[in-house]
Amino acid sequence: GITEEILNRLAKIPDLQVAARTSVFSFKGQNLDIREVAEMLGVGTMLEGSVRRDGEQVRITAQLIRASDGFHLWSETYDRKIESIFAVQDEISQRIAEALQVSLGISASAQPVQGTITKPEVYDLYLQGRALHRQRGATNLIAAMGFFEQALAIDPEFAPAWAGLSHSLNVIGAYVSKEELARLGDTNGRSLEAAQKALELDPDLATALHAVANNHLARFQWSEAEDFYTQALTLDPESTDTMEDYGHFLLYAWRTEEAKQVADRMIALDPYVAVFRYMAMRVTHALGDIEAWGEHIRAATAISSDLFNVQLQQLHNLLVTGDFEKAREFSGTMNLLNMSTPEAMRSMVDWVTDPSTEPTESQRSALLFFPAAAL
Repeated sequence: GITEEILNRLAKIPDLQVAARTSVFSFKGQNLDIREVAEMLGVGTMLEGSVRRDGEQVRITAQLIRASDGFHLWSETYDRKIESIFAVQDEISQRIAEALQVSLGISASAQPVQGTITKPEVYDLYLQGRALHRQRGATNLIAAMGFFEQALAIDPEFAPAWAGLSHSLNVIGAYVSKEELARLGDTNGRSLEAAQKALELDPDLATALHAVANNHLARFQWSEAEDFYTQALTLDPESTDTMEDYGHFLLYAWRTEEAKQVADRMIALDPYVAVFRYMAMRVTHALGDIEAWGEHIRAATAISSDLFNVQLQQLHNLLVTGDFEKAREFSGTMNLLNMSTPEAMRSMVDWVTDPSTEPTESQRSALLFFPAAAL
């Protein structure tokens, strides 16, 4: 949470380009050289640090490193009480901005971002939920909703947690079995209620506007959806989370060139998030750019190989490029939930290989996952 909030604040500096605000988390825990990570993200300066907590005390270290030679531009250690964590985030971001001003000639300073203050334990629960939501998958999304609900049980006025709950409810149907979805109840209705609650509590919260936009899109209310996406991006123009869903909206409206612009900007900012790559896959496929489509599939698979929508794109790509043997083998390893069976998917691949016969019922069910013109 501290990582992302500091980077969010630095992103407000007009002369500073901050890349990969959520992609950085894919590198945590990996034994990679700073210069290697910087090259992968396409940045010239890296901010590295750590957070250690002992009861109500936290120790935060931060150091600014020039990627070209590993030279330390600035470093600092902060010992603070957890109750002042929001002030610490502002303080650290301001100090880093000052260091950048000296070393890189950045003239503007980072202004503290005003937001709703809540109890540290609520904020902690919210951040855990948000991190799991971005990873997707049935287990992660159910856990994410649990964290958001725990946060709201403590502070029902914390608008970001309502927005987070809405986002997870909005997408959960694509990742869980039919039985699990039935257990969760009316996820569409609950998502809308949570989004409206978030917006009621904080009308200027970008993620709340984004949540409302998603619910309009889910109800095919195109004009209203675009209006709320635009408002969200006006408040937070660098939000890759909003860009992801806005890009899908543009594709549904068949505004593919606009969708490509959004996708390109999103990937430039955050290249190591699987669901962002998924949106870019859909854009490049719609534009007929098979090479770029394959590149996004490979990148997403390297990040998260078990997501069903990524696997479906991978199978689709194998079929389009004519690698039927590998497609048949891969179809038996897919994470299908209750949406199909390995036998049906393999049978569908067999029919695509030799479509001279009428497809069976099983093959027809598997074909529902693909656009009619794609095969």
